[in-house]
Amino acid sequence: MSFWNKLRYTNWKRLLAIVFSIFAFVGSITEYAITMIATAGSMDFMNMALETLSFVVMVLVAYYLLDGNVRNSNSAYRGVLSFVMIMALNGVLDILDVIVGIAGLGFLIIFSSVVLIILAVGSAVIGFILYRKILAYLAGSYGAPTYRNLMAWTIAFVIVCILYSITTLGLSISYLVADPLSLSGWASFIAALPSVAFPLAILFTTMRLAH
Repeated sequence: MSFWNKLRYTNWKRLLAIVFSIFAFVGSITEYAITMIATAGSMDFMNMALETLSFVVMVLVAYYLLDGNVRNSNSAYRGVLSFVMIMALNGVLDILDVIVGIAGLGFLIIFSSVVLIILAVGSAVIGFILYRKILAYLAGSYGAPTYRNLMAWTIAFVIVCILYSITTLGLSISYLVADPLSLSGWASFIAALPSVAFPLAILFTTMRLAH
């Protein structure tokens, strides 16, 4: 069966997971391209390397989610662990941003950055627990979580990730209000979009586990 026929006969959970995965992948490419252009003249090689690593992991997330949902296989759930790595890496990037620019940052920016760090770390922890629970559920092992328990952890993960994205979006808007032509501001704004789309793709992917 061809790719398009698979989409035609897929259920709505798989279809939404595929749509959000594609949306997040396109947003990731756009954000990375703008970030690289904005930092091309800087000497912040460590930050650029971490941004590149984050982008590579996002490509892996999109691949696992798309491949697993299109083929209706369990490989999609590898995308959960990959996205957990992204949120952990975001926490590292946020910490570096605060350390590097703390002297010139206002209270609101520092407070928002601390909130981002807490949310990034929280999503990484919740996401790792969720991934372990998904593995136990798929294996049907002793002590495996119920579907309701699995969805509760999934929803908690999605909420924390979206709160992170909303905070990032608020910061980027404040940057764009001050400087509408700021490439860094636009990169931050666009980065919030895949940060929302990927958790939603994971939500609908996990919902497929319902018997």
